[in-house]
Amino acid sequence: MNITKKEDNLFVDWNKKYKDAFVKDGVPCPEEYENAKIKITYILKDPNKFDVDGIEYGRDMRRWIYEDAAEGQGITWNNITRWTKAILDVDCMDYPHLITSDDRYMWLRKISFMNLKKANGVTRANPNEIKNYAANDADLIIKQLSIYQPDIIICCGLELVGNILHDVVFMHNEEDTWREDYCNTYPGCYYFYTQIPGKKKKTAVLNCYHPQYTRFNEAIFNGIKSVTPKILS
Repeated sequence: MNITKKEDNLFVDWNKKYKDAFVKDGVPCPEEYENAKIKITYILKDPNKFDVDGIEYGRDMRRWIYEDAAEGQGITWNNITRWTKAILDVDCMDYPHLITSDDRYMWLRKISFMNLKKANGVTRANPNEIKNYAANDADLIIKQLSIYQPDIIICCGLELVGNILHDVVFMHNEEDTWREDYCNTYPGCYYFYTQIPGKKKKTAVLNCYHPQYTRFNEAIFNGIKSVTPKILS
């Protein structure tokens, strides 16, 4: 069974909890994701008003990325494109200032991505609401991650997404706390390891600023490029 079929099977019952407000996420292009040398899953807070009426893309963010390369949300997905390039492109040594739609088409097809809350949100998330959704859906979030078997999870939001993943979804204890080895050099690059069901090796979970936070764009890119091979070794 291919990835998309596994996702859609999982989403059938999940959708019922949302009373048809459910927005699909996941893997835009299963073939390219499977062939990526490092499997990356980005986790965000919510779809942020994606396809509000459900007409254009059928409430399916996978289609939006595959067909239109995340057109219309440039800051977020341009930075996710940069971060993916930082991890997968060994020839990319310098920060890519210009990201084109062709860049997004190329690199966003190599990833998986998930929202903690799978219904449209607002630009500024209500932390308690996101936390409650994640708590209620924790078992399903883990099942979705088990489909992807990621080598690394990138948390798109330092204190919100990362902490919810660690404390609420995975429910790690103090022995599995965030590690801060690289934070003095690369701001925000906390990480920990978690065991994804069905995966032999533990998955690295890297904290990161939200991709719309542009103040440290180049520093974040350099941090992800430098830290990722170290925590995957």
